Amino acid sequence: MIDCVYIGDSIAVGLHQLDTKCAIHAKIGADTDYIVKHFIGKGGDAYTVISMGSNWPNNPHNYENAVKLRRSLKSKKVIWILPYNREAATAIKRVVEIYNDSFVDLSGISSKDRVHPDYTKTHPIVKEKLK
Repeated sequence: MIDCVYIGDSIAVGLHQLDTKCAIHAKIGADTDYIVKHFIGKGGDAYTVISMGSNWPNNPHNYENAVKLRRSLKSKKVIWILPYNREAATAIKRVVEIYNDSFVDLSGISSKDRVHPDYTKTHPIVKEKLK
């Protein structure tokens, strides 16, 4: 059994670097299609942090893919990282609301490229959501 897992794209990779005791199932550049195909059912028992939607934010399957991934998880707690792109964030937030999950919205966190957050500011927010 795995206690905690980071799933997703490069943002999950960046956040995991500050929480290396957890497992990771993420790939730089992964879109939601890739994430669902490769990481479905790979969540942690205690918690899973998911970052998806930043790559190909206009993918018409973002919402469906997020639902498929979330349905596959048995984690006690799931924390979603909402991407800077508002269309993608809206699709992911619908899943957050269905499952009453926690989330961190990147729109309020500094970024040099409006894709990747300042991880040192993001990670404490993620940790607070775990309480």
